[in-house]
Amino acid sequence: MTVGYMRWLADLERPDLAGEPESEVLDVSFVPDGARLPGLALLVQRLAARLGNVQEHPLRVTVVVTAALEAASAVYANASQAEITLTAELRELLAALGCQSRPLLVQTLPYAGPESAQAVEAANAAVTETTTAAGAVVIPVHQAADLDVLTAGEDFPAVAATLEVLGRRDRVGYLWNRLLDLAWAHWQALAPHLTPGPKVLLTDLDGVLWPGTVAEDGLPAAFTAGGVVGQLSHRVWRQHLAARQQRGALLRRVS
Repeated sequence: MTVGYMRWLADLERPDLAGEPESEVLDVSFVPDGARLPGLALLVQRLAARLGNVQEHPLRVTVVVTAALEAASAVYANASQAEITLTAELRELLAALGCQSRPLLVQTLPYAGPESAQAVEAANAAVTETTTAAGAVVIPVHQAADLDVLTAGEDFPAVAATLEVLGRRDRVGYLWNRLLDLAWAHWQALAPHLTPGPKVLLTDLDGVLWPGTVAEDGLPAAFTAGGVVGQLSHRVWRQHLAARQQRGALLRRVS
């Protein structure tokens, strides 16, 4: 990695240094009306500008903020059959957007507290099913952020300023890093539209990066030498290779 790239990553981690993106790659809009997440949009724009391919015209992206739908409040209030009402509203919105916007991203509901966790989980299962059926892409917000983080995406500077006055700099850092995680989740969904996939993958004879050739040297217990982390990376890499191969990438092994 270059020094410039590492400095750019450090800039993302520090909200006081996160300036405007280098180029306009995305045209991001949020629905329903009234849903505004400029802080999140800026971070996704910065990721796309640095990691994606600049196009002649910015890629138009529509993000459905499920937490901003009217029926979402019923889910957080544990109302009876709230997920049915939510998915009905979502289905109607997706039908209206389906022929107008691609890619179309749909956020899951973030968790707000233990009292509504079960209702949110049931609602998200219904949201995922509805979104997939409509041909849109699910953004698993609940895996990256809670409702406070999503709210901070509306006006992060104002939230940060208030917390600074209260002496809660630790909270500022937490919200910012979770907001960055949320932006990365959105970028992962957009990457196939802005970055070309690999055509050929070369790996060693074991089909792994680590432990890899350590096992070929005849060392005892080589595949457990890396501990849990080493074993996990081994499995993840094998799964990644299999997924790439299924999508048409040419896989070749070398010694």
